[in-house]
Amino acid sequence: PIHSCLYFSIHTFSGVATMYTRYKFVEKLNEATHTVNPRLNHITFYVGLIGCMGMCVVASFQETVITSVHDIGALIAFLFGVIYILLQSIVSYMSVPHGSSLPLCRVRMVISIISVVAVFPMIICAIYVNHSDPHWESYKEVLINNTIAGIIKMCFRH
Repeated sequence: PIHSCLYFSIHTFSGVATMYTRYKFVEKLNEATHTVNPRLNHITFYVGLIGCMGMCVVASFQETVITSVHDIGALIAFLFGVIYILLQSIVSYMSVPHGSSLPLCRVRMVISIISVVAVFPMIICAIYVNHSDPHWESYKEVLINNTIAGIIKMCFRH
């Protein structure tokens, strides 16, 4: 349905806008303090953009139409999103006390750890869910997979 494409497109745009804003914030902070390696900031931004490209693929190729492309896009979005979260946690620790507080860094690290832990069961459940049956008789597998995917999506917004 078109609403799912629109939904993911809006999230992709907001993700890119958020990542660009964070990238520019760290860049400006670094001009004054020189606390964060500029290469790390660039790499973090590009990793986030690749994750957003994965969301674009998910939006463009719906699960019921071309399953393999949709799943590859989801894998790219989740894996690069988790790497982005981890890198942002490192950037936050490097920017203490000028650009971030220690409690905020700890919260980001907890969210990063939750994301890393949630990726593995999400991938395992995605492998075992049978996408060929539109009614998905294995309701528990779908519920677990969607719950874990939801946890990771929420963690992206830290």
